Amino acid sequence: MRILLSTILLLLIIFIGSVSADEINSSNNVEPHIVKMNDYSYRAYYYDRSTSVMTNYFEIYHKGRKVYSEQIKDGDFSIVERNSDILSEDSRLPLSGKDINGDGIPKFVLERYVGGAKFKGRYSYTIYSLGKKVKKFATLEGDYSPMYFVDLDGDGRYEVIGHDWVFAYFFGTSPHPVVILKWQADEGTISHT
Repeated sequence: MRILLSTILLLLIIFIGSVSADEINSSNNVEPHIVKMNDYSYRAYYYDRSTSVMTNYFEIYHKGRKVYSEQIKDGDFSIVERNSDILSEDSRLPLSGKDINGDGIPKFVLERYVGGAKFKGRYSYTIYSLGKKVKKFATLEGDYSPMYFVDLDGDGRYEVIGHDWVFAYFFGTSPHPVVILKWQADEGTISHT
């Protein structure tokens, strides 16, 4: 009996070790969230942590070949899908695959939110460049409130509107003035106005 149980356990270990990531996804009913961005596509995988040991992650494909992947260890994350060139009024992010700073290279903005009670939840925004190589272009910290990407002056470059939380916890009301970040024309970097 002990040999039979050992054999079954060994076969089970061999079987589990041979399961691919795709089989794990299908066994946990995990379907990737796919967004098309010109020649690129974005695939996000979200796992129910109570049934899986894998963390959430996303991949970027260029013409069908995986060129980038990143794990997201905590919090929710999302990008905007290219369903049309018109976004709803409450949309905060630019369309994925759009040139948002005028350098001719498409970008996408990944919004991350790590939840919690008041003054515990945090927003951050990582901008990825989809040039010859996918790379992180910039990361903006929204802290306790979301940020909005809007072309305010119609020049094709998106300004970023947020709040400055430097005085959080200093006063009873925690003043948080509005700030507008604007791209620098000569460097493609972003600064506040």
